[in-house]
Amino acid sequence: MLRGRAAAAAAAAEPTPPATEACDAVPDELQGDDVAAAEWTRNAPMLRRCGILTDADLPLLLTYCRTWSQYVATERRVRVDGMTEVRPSGIRCISADVQLMDKLITQLRQLWDRLGLTPVGRAKMASNAPKPPARAASKWAGLLP
Repeated sequence: MLRGRAAAAAAAAEPTPPATEACDAVPDELQGDDVAAAEWTRNAPMLRRCGILTDADLPLLLTYCRTWSQYVATERRVRVDGMTEVRPSGIRCISADVQLMDKLITQLRQLWDRLGLTPVGRAKMASNAPKPPARAASKWAGLLP
């Protein structure tokens, strides 16, 4: 009888490096970027306490925080400059910043899922979580049809 995917079992048995409280400190790479640093401060402790963030995941969280900061900055520009721009030919089109926002939100959705920051992302993580050990069969098992 088949009992799940071998890849899921292998992933469950994969060792994960522990995360320490040192992960909560904003890394040097984010110094000077207040938006990214605030996002790190908001998410790193929560993800570490939930057991999602490990030392191996720090670059992923760093990428997420930088991408979030870029998204916020681009959104601010769109609020000031508008969603459209006029090309030299006189044709009105969607601004480059709106197109950039679209690409950034796509990246953010992927990062949110990988970090478990969406319900779907958490559900995927739960389905890959190690299963509790099976209970021993009862001496009464199989007596009833």
